[in-house]
Amino acid sequence: MNITFLIGNGFDLNMGLKTSFKDFLPVYLEKNKETDSEIIKKFKEDINKDIETWANFEEELGKYARNFDEETQLDFVECLDDFRVELAEYLKEQTNKIDYDFHEEEIRTKFTWSVQKFYEALPQDSKDIIMQLIKPHKPDENSYCWCNFISFNYTDVINECIRILFYGEIGNEESLVSVLFVKNIHGTLDENMIIGVDNEKQIHNPELSKDEDFKRVLVKPLLKNFSDNLGVADADHYSQLIRRSDIVCVFGMSIGVTDKTWWERIGEWLQEHEKHQLVLFNVNYADKRIPAPTSYVTCKRKTEEQFFKLSDIPKEQRKELRKRIHIGLNTELFKVDLTKTPDPAETKEPVLV
Repeated sequence: MNITFLIGNGFDLNMGLKTSFKDFLPVYLEKNKETDSEIIKKFKEDINKDIETWANFEEELGKYARNFDEETQLDFVECLDDFRVELAEYLKEQTNKIDYDFHEEEIRTKFTWSVQKFYEALPQDSKDIIMQLIKPHKPDENSYCWCNFISFNYTDVINECIRILFYGEIGNEESLVSVLFVKNIHGTLDENMIIGVDNEKQIHNPELSKDEDFKRVLVKPLLKNFSDNLGVADADHYSQLIRRSDIVCVFGMSIGVTDKTWWERIGEWLQEHEKHQLVLFNVNYADKRIPAPTSYVTCKRKTEEQFFKLSDIPKEQRKELRKRIHIGLNTELFKVDLTKTPDPAETKEPVLV
């Protein structure tokens, strides 16, 4: 039994970190005002005109390309590079707020439940389907199925939490029994951060969308292949992990166009075998209270339609596939505020008299 977790930025937000583009943009606009080049100043001014829309940064980046041409495309690259450098520094500041030692037991407790019993967070009908699939492969309540984690985040928060869960302590080099690895498919804060669109159609500039050099700057699958030469693992390897999975759980990822390639691959996998089950967590549901049944049905259907649209699954196949798509709304999976610090009153050394 193979289970693959795809982890998005919603995971880091669950950890108490402010890691979204929406969180970062106001910070970015205020940075280096006195030393910015004229190109960067113009870039920031344009973002500030519609900062809410720019919260979908990668998608807007593809649209922003229409302001450049073959002669000025390096100006675009300057904007992207500046944003990438400042984002990396900001995210490092966010992750530096975490005290893993202080939260070790909490991480272990919450993650044990989240990995072993993720299906407990699903509606009963979905829960029953997943349990029936997993049960023959779990000899007891405390055993694990074989898991892989593919992270779409730049931070290493998921990596550190999984190390604590399975190694018992950070830095222990004992081999994992049930988890293969955690990999950051879009690079890390220190190496090969990938920011961009999914394909050339998302570059809103007919001239630059045909320019091979420009596409290698902005189109993630092309940039990924280029980065492979610098030591980043081949994206096809991650596709194989998905193909070998019986269950794919997506946590904290929005079903967006800038990761269309991955939704297509998940769609292909879902159609390959009738036992394959897709679990989508952290759906963007506005009401944080327990949703009414009608609200859940509406949200489930919208989520399915968005997935079908981006995965290019034919309409005639969708009815049957809906039975194998499971939605978890506003769950408590992987929810630990790692930014909380020890209460000084509780940690104060006793006074000797």
